[in-house]
Amino acid sequence: MPGSYSSITLDRSRTPDETALAKARQELRRIVREEFDPTRRIPDLIRENQRAGKAHEALSLLAADGMFPGFNHAEGDNFWLR
Repeated sequence: MPGSYSSITLDRSRTPDETALAKARQELRRIVREEFDPTRRIPDLIRENQRAGKAHEALSLLAADGMFPGFNHAEGDNFWLR
């Protein structure tokens, strides 16, 4: 089974020194940062996505507005030449 550490035995009579603990902390911080840093960007992505959605809505409304004749157009005006 991958990741199984059942064959490792711990020597409980020994205690790690400060340099070993510092290295282990540094490695743990690196692993956590690598794993969780991308999630820190989520609020920015949500905000950008909402802005893009609003811009898309505005563009759709402008495109739809351009497709319908205004009050100044007569019924015989050519749709494609506006």
